[in-house]
Amino acid sequence: MKRILILFTVILSGCTHTLYQGQIKKQDYRGIEREYQLYWTKSEPFIGSTNVSHVVLNAACGTAKEYTQTDTGHRLRLPTDRFQGSGAVENNLRDCGKLHIDGRLEEFNDNKIGVSVTCTPIVGDFDAIKPVMLKASATPYSFPLQVKTSWSFMSNAPAPVPLPCNN
Repeated sequence: MKRILILFTVILSGCTHTLYQGQIKKQDYRGIEREYQLYWTKSEPFIGSTNVSHVVLNAACGTAKEYTQTDTGHRLRLPTDRFQGSGAVENNLRDCGKLHIDGRLEEFNDNKIGVSVTCTPIVGDFDAIKPVMLKASATPYSFPLQVKTSWSFMSNAPAPVPLPCNN
C-alpha cells in the first residue's frame, strides 16, 4: 500500500514542460548583423495551474532582455537612463516593445511569433562596452519557433541552447 501511495504521489507531482525557441539573424542598432534568440517555457503540472516564464530576447554577445506580462500584453520595459524611445514611462522603465500574439501565452499554439522593438540604447562616446540590441523597427520581427516538450517528475524545464559569441 505504501508503494502505491508513493507511486501515486510521484505521478501527481509530474509536469509537462514545453520550450518555445526561435532564432533570427538581423541587424542591431549599429548595423551589425547578429543572431537573436527568443524563448520561454511553459510548465503544465498534472494537478494545478499552468505556469509560463517571461519571454526572453537574447543576442549573441549581448545581455538578455525580458518581455513581461502586463495589463496590455507582454511588454519589453527597459531603464530610461539606458534606452531612448517614444514609449510610455513608468517607474523609470520605458515601454520598448511588445509581443504580437492573439490571446495569452498559456494557450499559444503557433509556429511563429512577432516581436517589436521600439527603443535604442543610449551610448556614450567613451563607453568601453557597447550594448547589443535589435534595431528599432516599425515592423515586428518574426521569429519561427521550434517547440520541444518533455515530461518530468521534478520542475526542471528544458533550457535553450545558448548563442555563441563570435566577436
